[in-house]
Amino acid sequence: MKTYISLTTVTFLLLTVTLILPIQSAHCQIREKIKGSKKISLSQKTVDEFDAIEIDDNLEVFLIKGNESTLEIEADDNLLPIIECTVVNKKLTIHTTKEITGYKKLIVRVTYTDILKLIIAKHDANITAIADLNLDNLSVQGFDYARLHINVRCKNFNLLANDKSKTELNLKADKAIMNLSKNAEVTALVAALDLKLDIYQKANASIEGDVTDFRLRLDNFTQFTGKNFSCKNAEIITEANTFCSILVQQKATLELSGKSEIELFGEPKIELKRFADQAILRKKPLVAK
Repeated sequence: MKTYISLTTVTFLLLTVTLILPIQSAHCQIREKIKGSKKISLSQKTVDEFDAIEIDDNLEVFLIKGNESTLEIEADDNLLPIIECTVVNKKLTIHTTKEITGYKKLIVRVTYTDILKLIIAKHDANITAIADLNLDNLSVQGFDYARLHINVRCKNFNLLANDKSKTELNLKADKAIMNLSKNAEVTALVAALDLKLDIYQKANASIEGDVTDFRLRLDNFTQFTGKNFSCKNAEIITEANTFCSILVQQKATLELSGKSEIELFGEPKIELKRFADQAILRKKPLVAK
């Protein structure tokens, strides 16, 4: 007697296996926990040359410029062995091999050189650069609750902020591009010739400073606060439920739709390319300080 398995049964089995595997994989990724000894120790070492840095796992990192690439880790002594640092294809990656639940001190100081081009912060990492990151070109990326506190002076700057990351930025650049999404927050003081800023998915930016040419796009419950941000020329697109407050000196080219709102300060020439749905354009006077 032959036994037949229906196509429905096969499909069910395949779906079951497909669902179980990710669950098993997720359990495999649960890491051992460790608590600091509260006995502070210092580790110093030279690393291979790198042009990119990726920081992970709730580490606090300070960036310092120097003539050679080095690391200094100041932490509870039993945590030093679980802080892993590798350089592969000129990218320095720093992360922990165990989940740290408590410590007295955990600080990583990274000395970088002129060839640095990329900084990535992930998973609650905290990166600080008090002195200027004085470079030709620099890209910075923040993901998953990462925090960045950086001063940058460069020709070309690129920021990607995502996943509830928070960035505090002091920037001087010829050209800057910033892309914010997924509840990211950026607070910045900017001096640039050209700035392009895209804000999506409940992200927010509060920017002060002076820019010659500014391009801004807002969509999906986002906000740009720039009352103390001055630009000569602005191209602004606002869609869905968004809010923008900005000072423009010479010319403002505007496209408004959805339930978006723009508060416009200054006395610029206004070119209204689109004004649709329930959008609001509100002209605001400058208040003398």
